[in-house]
This record gives sequence, structure tokens and C-alpha cells, in this order.
Amino acid sequence: MKRITSVLLLVMLLLAACIVPPGQQAPGTTSSKPVDLSPAPKMAVQALSAELSVPVAQIKVANSEAVEWPDGCLGVTKTDVVCTQAIVPGFRIVLEAQGKQYEYHTNQDGTMMQAANAPAGATNPAQIASVNSLAKTLGVAETAVQLVSSKAIEWPDACLGVAQKDVVCAQVITPGYSFLFAAKGRQYEYHTNQDGSQVMPSSVQ
Repeated sequence: MKRITSVLLLVMLLLAACIVPPGQQAPGTTSSKPVDLSPAPKMAVQALSAELSVPVAQIKVANSEAVEWPDGCLGVTKTDVVCTQAIVPGFRIVLEAQGKQYEYHTNQDGTMMQAANAPAGATNPAQIASVNSLAKTLGVAETAVQLVSSKAIEWPDACLGVAQKDVVCAQVITPGYSFLFAAKGRQYEYHTNQDGSQVMPSSVQ
């Protein structure tokens, strides 16, 4: 009986030694918890991903700082654009991708965004196709169409998430983009596939 008690005591001591206190990691293990970006940097990363046509994973947030922008254009001056003169709290976000840095200005939740030093003009074929389509629809020059935001999306069907009367949409996941443009005092949302060969106007705001 005494021997059995000694064996049980030894087992309990070994088990106790293996228990890792809450909040601590066992020796030799590493944390692989993903980085959880706040809404504004996340939107900026998605916009640059759509602009450069590169995966989100290849874009790094180099810096993000809180800023009070002096106007509705978030401190980014553009020709022929009138900015509302109101203080807009937000962020200055610097991203790194393909060996270059890109600066984005946003409001607090990332629903308003301006590329401060991104390459001039659209380089994403889907964005170019959307701008062309909207410019023709409105009868304005392409330069009169301003990009407000862009986001890489996997649409749930071949209609790019836009319901159409008397049209049956193939139920296949379609990678593409959602673009929000401003022109003639309104905002217009466009859905596209990845290469811009399919462009669907979604809404007018």
C-alpha cells in the first residue's frame, strides 16, 4: 500500500510539472496569432491590393498615425474637386508593397479614403474598365471620375452580387472588386471580375 501511494505521488508531481500556467506558453512554442488590423488600415490595405493587383498578404502596414484632416478631401488636393471645409478625424497610413511605400489618408473607420502618393492614374484593369464605363454613362471625361474606395471581393455569383430582373445568375464564386467612384456630385458603386472584362453598376448614392 505504501508503495502504491508513493507511485501515485510521483505521477501527480510529474503532471504538475507539465501544466503551463494561464497566459504563458510552454517552452519551445511560438505564437502564431494573426495581426488584427483596425478598420482604417484594413481598408487601405484592400484598396492598395486592388490597385496593384497583389494579394493582401504581400502588403505591410509600415506606419499608422491618428490625424485630424482639415477638410473633406482628407488633406489631398485634387484639380476641379471642391472639398468640404470641416475637420475630419482619421489616419495617415503608410503601406509597403513591391519595394515601394504608399500613403493613404482615411477617416476613422476607413469608409473615406484618399491615396496621397499612389502612382498617378489607375493601373488596375478592372478599375480602368469601371472608370471608362461610368464616364461614358455620365457623358464626362474619365478625369472627372474620382476613386473613393476599392476592395477585393469574392462575389457569390456570376452576376457579381448585382440582382437583375429576368436574369438567372450562375452560382459560382467570382473573384473581383468593388469600386466606389465620385462624379457630378454623386457616388457610384461598380462591381467587376478580376480582369475588368465584366463590369456591373451596382448603385447610386
